[in-house]
Amino acid sequence: MATIEASTLSDASPVARFPVRVGGRIPSLDGLRALAILLVLLSHIAGSTYAIPFLGTGRFPLHFMLGNLGVRIFFVISGFLITSLLLREHERTGSISLTQFYVRRALRILPASYAFLLVMAIAVACGTIAIPPKSFLSSFLYFRNYLVNRDWYTDHLWSLSIEEQFYLIWPAAMVVLGRRHATIAAFCTLPIAILMRLLGFGRVFETNMDALACGCLLASLWGPLGRNERWQRFLRSGLFWAVPLVVLISVKLKMTNGPYLAVGTGVANLLIAVSIERFVRYYSLGLARLLNARIAITVGTLSYSLYLWQQPWVHYDISRLQVFPVNIALAGICATLSFNLIERPFLRLRDRLRTIQ
Repeated sequence: MATIEASTLSDASPVARFPVRVGGRIPSLDGLRALAILLVLLSHIAGSTYAIPFLGTGRFPLHFMLGNLGVRIFFVISGFLITSLLLREHERTGSISLTQFYVRRALRILPASYAFLLVMAIAVACGTIAIPPKSFLSSFLYFRNYLVNRDWYTDHLWSLSIEEQFYLIWPAAMVVLGRRHATIAAFCTLPIAILMRLLGFGRVFETNMDALACGCLLASLWGPLGRNERWQRFLRSGLFWAVPLVVLISVKLKMTNGPYLAVGTGVANLLIAVSIERFVRYYSLGLARLLNARIAITVGTLSYSLYLWQQPWVHYDISRLQVFPVNIALAGICATLSFNLIERPFLRLRDRLRTIQ
């Protein structure tokens, strides 16, 4: 995550215009990323030997829905983080540099994902696995979410494609439309995404953009929300816990398919954003402290690499290496190597470029 500036006393207040930053990072976000990747892992290992059989089977098993929830948490976090960074940049410099933004995002995302695809290509060349060329092309160019026929080893890159499409569209919208009109545009995506899901569209950008938009709206409305004392009392009260409870209930309800997949998903996205506000704004309050524990921060820091590298190891027992818990250990090893050998050097390069600019 980019380091913009040190925390100030005003940042620590609920009425601050931007989320608090501690040590250059927004509190609780790494912990929330850790939660999201754990949900994805739980989803993918549920069918493995010695795993968790009670999570359900069939067309809409519970473990599948938990994985979907994890991905949506990632989407809302992305919208929130990117918008917060862009608004801070505008506050500090009076403008938003799209060139610098795209360079920073490229250095953050592309090296690790392309390294993953390179290893998969080597595995294909060695005859270890089979991946169609169109899967490689769509993953490399980040339109994997529009590919109908999917293979398992690169299937998870559909969500990264949606993220990249968001990075391409949203900052440009903020520059062209301005903060106020971009916020209105984000609101407009909510019913459009519901309509697209009602029409039966799959894992395309249009059916997932409301999750990203909820994060954008949270960042854009951070100041006004903080000044609403009644709302802040609710976030600090025990009544708040009904929000994540409803999100969890929605996971089970979503298994029924039907209109809930369209409307209920949108409501759940909004409630995820509400939960993020509470855990970020009051990061030292109660259970929110668990999200800022060292282990949660460590897992959250590795979450991108974990998301990339868990997929090949959870292919439902194709080999002994893909049996739980061996598969999770191997995914963790690959993720750690990816973070330290690929992500970290490019993050340092990104930070050096920022100091020069």
